[in-house]
Amino acid sequence: MGDPAAPVLEEDDQVSQHSPHGMIHEQLVEALKHLPGLVLAITKGLVEGADENRGDQYMFVEHPVPQVIAVALDIGDTTTAANAAALLHELGERSYIDLADMVAALGQR
Repeated sequence: MGDPAAPVLEEDDQVSQHSPHGMIHEQLVEALKHLPGLVLAITKGLVEGADENRGDQYMFVEHPVPQVIAVALDIGDTTTAANAAALLHELGERSYIDLADMVAALGQR
């Protein structure tokens, strides 16, 4: 039987596409402990699907993304850590230059 968090994350992903300012980031970070690959994939999808013209992408990258990436880098799964590092690099290339510092600060807690 699958992980009970998976349907909730899939539902949250669908809901968040209509309201990216919701509290999905808390659920993503909590689920990251159990489903790191899925959470990172959902996070990447949310960033890519956010409406940059309305500032949705900026709000998402400034708030939940650093925490998700920081946890993913420290989770102990090399594949998840590599994917998190790739997302961090991709966002850095898209001018989110403070993101690496935010992730580093969260990783030092």
